[in-house]
Amino acid sequence: MTFRGRETIMAGQTLSDNHRRVLSVVARNIERSLGDIEELLTRKGEEHSRLHRIESSYSDGQRMGILRKVVEVRHRLAVFVRDFELTGESRSEQQIVDTKVTHMWMLLEDSFSQKLKGYGNVDKSISGRLDESVSELLKLVRELQRLK
Repeated sequence: MTFRGRETIMAGQTLSDNHRRVLSVVARNIERSLGDIEELLTRKGEEHSRLHRIESSYSDGQRMGILRKVVEVRHRLAVFVRDFELTGESRSEQQIVDTKVTHMWMLLEDSFSQKLKGYGNVDKSISGRLDESVSELLKLVRELQRLK
């Protein structure tokens, strides 16, 4: 075993490809979560959405402490990735947009009044308006899909 500062490296030992793949996913998800935390705590003002309201709950001191710790975790994660030769992920913008658009399309398709019967019948006085609104959204999502 060789020691370099806080890093411990096992000479001559490597992870299997399967272990490396699993740990790469873990590292990417941790990195994504750290980015989400940074974005949340450094945002300016309130969110401008009717569906997502994020209320400030940390003092400035707590916020700065968390952000400093995020930097520390990010640094240690980079060492982890290097030491165990983990790989990143490469995706094109098109792949990401395609996935998001397909997901929206599937959610909307399952939002018509007929498909909501598993939750109880939608009142007839509103089902027409609901289906029309879902159709409008679906039409826009399809247009978005054609732009790519």
